[in-house]
Order: sequence, then C-alpha cells, then structure tokens
Amino acid sequence: MESAIVARRARHSLPRCARLGAFDRLAAWSLTGAGLEARQVVSVARTKWTVCYKVHVIPARRTQYKASITLWPKAGTKPIARTHPGWNADLVRNKWYQACRQELRRRGYHGNWLWSPSGRFGDFWKTLSDANALAKEARVLERLRRQPSFGAQGRRTNRLSGPA
Repeated sequence: MESAIVARRARHSLPRCARLGAFDRLAAWSLTGAGLEARQVVSVARTKWTVCYKVHVIPARRTQYKASITLWPKAGTKPIARTHPGWNADLVRNKWYQACRQELRRRGYHGNWLWSPSGRFGDFWKTLSDANALAKEARVLERLRRQPSFGAQGRRTNRLSGPA
C-alpha cells in the first residue's frame, strides 16, 4: 500500500512529457532511449543561442551511453553571411564557429555545424563507457552550464565564448 502511494506521488511529480502510462496498453510500442537535458539561452556577440546539454541512454544489444551539446541559433539573430549560407557573418569573421568546435573537441565531443532554416546549428556528441561515466559527464555538463555564458563579454573563463 505504501509503495503504491510513493509511486503515485512520484508519477505526479514528473513533468507531463515524462509520463509514459498512456503507452501501457500499446504492446507494439517500446522505449528505445532515454535522455535528460538542460537548456540555456546565451549571447554570443550580437546573437542569441539555445545551448542544450544532454545525456542519453540508448538500449541495444549492448546499452550505449552518450552525451551531447547542441547549439541552436535563436530565430531573428541575423545577420546571416551572404557568402556562407546559414552562417552568421560576425561569428564567421571572428572564427567563433571554429573556436567553439575546437573547444568541444578538446572536451571529447565530435560533431559539426549543420544547416537549418534558422541558421547553422552545432551538433556535438561524446560516447561514454558506462552508467558511471554518464553520471560523471552529467556533472561536467552542469558545471559547464553554470560557467559564464558562451558569450560572456570581457571574460576568458569559458573558451566557448570566442574572443573576449
């Protein structure tokens, strides 16, 4: 009885998107992965970005553990470079995209800047060895998220912010 009450409380404390009870009667459906993320809006030069820090568990023959950092330009953060479709002219000129990619690679993340209708977005991934590494990386991502933002002016504490 007590465990049913605890389960009911836990179910009601979850955000709506995390409630999976609606799928209980759908036998053909199964959970193929799980992830937790934290988002943050930061300023880089005269642009705004949404940075998504995420850890992933992907069940397969051998469970995979991954982490990702995705950077999305906010709508309306132009100018876009005319000679480089999808790229922000100021950030291209300051080599921010390259510096950001190099810093993420230094942290073990591999990926690239991809085209989207709202501008180039960064999609960077890191493969982790096990659940312990996943938990450790989540703490690393939280520290990175709490550091001065990617666009912190006048500070060099976060190399992802580009030239100070």
